[in-house]
Amino acid sequence: MDYKELISAFGEKHGIEGLASDEGTTSLDIDGMTVEIFHNEEDASIFLCSVVGEPPAEGQERFSALLLQANFLFKGTDGSTL
Repeated sequence: MDYKELISAFGEKHGIEGLASDEGTTSLDIDGMTVEIFHNEEDASIFLCSVVGEPPAEGQERFSALLLQANFLFKGTDGSTL
């Protein structure tokens, strides 16, 4: 299954009419949050990108340290990147 077929099948399965890939990029709006899906043709991987929120007003240093720890060798994110 190629990327366009995958996106089309995803849209069908979840009742999203007209979901299409524009040059390897697809955009979804989920509860007011935009999620971009990018297809990397070189290794057939897919990346999902989104802004998931704002950092806390207080404790930003601690918050940043937690994100760095989670990203270290993908240990806390199971292969994802924050």
